[in-house]
Amino acid sequence: YKPYRNKKGKITADKAALKRLAKPTQDREANTIASNILEAKSYGKLLSTYLVDSKIDSDNRIRCSYNPCGTLYERLSSSKNIFGTGTNLQNIPHSIMEAFVPEEDSFYASFDLSQAENRIVAYVSNCTTMIKAFERGEDIHSLTAKMIMEVFYNGHVPENVVAETKSPLGDGKLTWRDWGKRANHGLNYDFGYRNFALLYEIAETDARFIVETYHKMYPEIRAIFHTSVRNSIKDKKYVENLMGWKHPFMGALDDSTFKKGYASIPQGTVGGIIAQALEKWSKDEEVFTNAKVLLQIHDQLGFSIKNPRTEEQWITVAKTLMKIKNFMEVPLTTSFGKVFTIPADLMVGKTLKKNKKGELKGIDFPKTVNEVVLKLKELITWIL
Repeated sequence: YKPYRNKKGKITADKAALKRLAKPTQDREANTIASNILEAKSYGKLLSTYLVDSKIDSDNRIRCSYNPCGTLYERLSSSKNIFGTGTNLQNIPHSIMEAFVPEEDSFYASFDLSQAENRIVAYVSNCTTMIKAFERGEDIHSLTAKMIMEVFYNGHVPENVVAETKSPLGDGKLTWRDWGKRANHGLNYDFGYRNFALLYEIAETDARFIVETYHKMYPEIRAIFHTSVRNSIKDKKYVENLMGWKHPFMGALDDSTFKKGYASIPQGTVGGIIAQALEKWSKDEEVFTNAKVLLQIHDQLGFSIKNPRTEEQWITVAKTLMKIKNFMEVPLTTSFGKVFTIPADLMVGKTLKKNKKGELKGIDFPKTVNEVVLKLKELITWIL
């Protein structure tokens, strides 16, 4: 195979080179050896980063250190703690989340801002198709997948093909919804098809098809969102997110700077919401006493609560959850005058692993304490 070279011109077999080798091109098939090496490297990282005794403290807990100024856009960053144990707990792979459990006689709960970045981009760009989908409570990833499918099959999608059906795009292992999700996450920030192909290890022809189809479906993303961000950087040297916080951009007016500008609005807005929620949490005696923050990952706050045994304790848990949800659901206003709120979805379980049976969508969350208690008893069955 023709070797890949790094910026210094030296032959390299780093992760980026292996990803290129692992995907097919017009001239050759995908290299399965490169794929196997990438997989082996991922297992090696899993072992060295998370599953080693040196990361865990003597009381069997793992602790990290959060840095409130650790990222560009108001988000927290995470790393090992000052005693040299722990690790970055914001990047825990899903495959080992079941190994992380709250303290004894407690359950784990988290509130996750539902499709937060996609929702913010939809409203900021005034993208009618996306906004209507969100307001109807539709799954935006499935919507994008269905629109891609329509184009792929020239408007004649087979009856047995749905969003959860395996797609022929890429290596055929992912569903149409998977590609819809990847398109939503990457193309909001103006990924080119070559970068999209490299990131998701697919042929450039498939990547180009997804990228071009996406922007035909949602033309407002480029025409309004990207254009307004570029103009703000050029004219004002800053971009303002929906919390009213301004992020300066004093560097060169190039593609890299503009891409950072696109990310600053959704990521900075989410970071601001989380920061304000934690501040309110710390000042509320009832919440601070009953719910212990364990984890902050992107648009999610995870915490532990003592298992309720009496009816009074169930009511206390319900009130606590209702308050935390209220902390996170902040009304946001766009330059078009649209006001919207990102729903906070609840997940409860015995471990950090996502538990489908323990999920409650924010839009379905009950309005009264008694209704919340009844719903919780349906979700937290292992306590009863």
